[in-house]
Amino acid sequence: MVVKMMKLMKNQIADVVNVFGADLEDKALERMILSKDENSSLALKELLGRNTKNSLKIVQNVLEEWDTDRRLKAIAVNYLGNKQSDDHIVLLRKALERTEHPSLKRQIVKALGAVGSLDVLEDLKRVEITETGFATSLIAYRHQKDGYLLPTVAPKKFSKRYKHIAVETTAFSQDESAGLIKQLEGLGGDSSLYSVPALRFKCVNDSFWMNFSKAVANPKIAEQLLKAPAIPMQIFKEWHCPLGVSTAYYLMTHPKPKTSNELQVNLVSPTGKILYTGTASVEKGAIKFLVGTAEKAIFPPVRIEGIFSIKKQVLELTEAFSQLEIREDFRKHPTSMAWNYTPKYPTSKNK
Repeated sequence: MVVKMMKLMKNQIADVVNVFGADLEDKALERMILSKDENSSLALKELLGRNTKNSLKIVQNVLEEWDTDRRLKAIAVNYLGNKQSDDHIVLLRKALERTEHPSLKRQIVKALGAVGSLDVLEDLKRVEITETGFATSLIAYRHQKDGYLLPTVAPKKFSKRYKHIAVETTAFSQDESAGLIKQLEGLGGDSSLYSVPALRFKCVNDSFWMNFSKAVANPKIAEQLLKAPAIPMQIFKEWHCPLGVSTAYYLMTHPKPKTSNELQVNLVSPTGKILYTGTASVEKGAIKFLVGTAEKAIFPPVRIEGIFSIKKQVLELTEAFSQLEIREDFRKHPTSMAWNYTPKYPTSKNK
């Protein structure tokens, strides 16, 4: 009897390990999900990672069944927020209508911000939570629609007593770029909207890589940016423990009022916090920019200048300075974790 119980426990543990090892068949994973036990979350993650023909149906069932564990619903919402498709948006909009739990509702709003169409803006107007402000701006900027601009924040004053930041840039090989594209899956948003990663830059101890919007490759990108809001770039941070990447910033621009060739530039976290702000100008086939730390950020002021050649599709950082404190060769530097200010977003369409 004891031997049988130990064997059964061993098999159950093996099943869980196999979920991570991707050894279970799809049907076995579906049975684990339906059982709604402690292994259901692992099974759902594994099955959705395979992106089978039944994935959407499974997600729909998880979201529509009222007694489904909220953790399973959260995994389903995260999956839907990974691709900008009509099917995904429909299921997210239905989930938003039915959901009452605050944390799950926030996650749905965030997913809709990442992949939503312009029709979703009306849905979000009826949701009175903080996250809807940035979600509406993210949708509007992605679809180059006026009326939902980011709030204006001032940069911190920059003293002449500064330190130079060593910014090291390297190009990716084709194999590295392919690997990075694979890592984008599961982050949220739609990686198909962006080009293959081409440039990594290292600032102090952190490594980042930049993904240009495919629209940037358009020779008339400058004219487009001067006409309407846009998200010409996403910046990702590399992690080594555990290995992977996460979205660090959206680079969001809109035409600067009362100017003919200037842009307002904001680097914004995935939660809608404006971390850096500045301006850019279009001059002779290039976009020159200057950004600094947002005024209410708690980390030190920085000043970064650069130029993007539209024809060559090359980005160059020409200056990078920061008022960083140096102690025994340890450099304190700003990180997204140090940010605690959430700006107030407009709740209705700007006039």
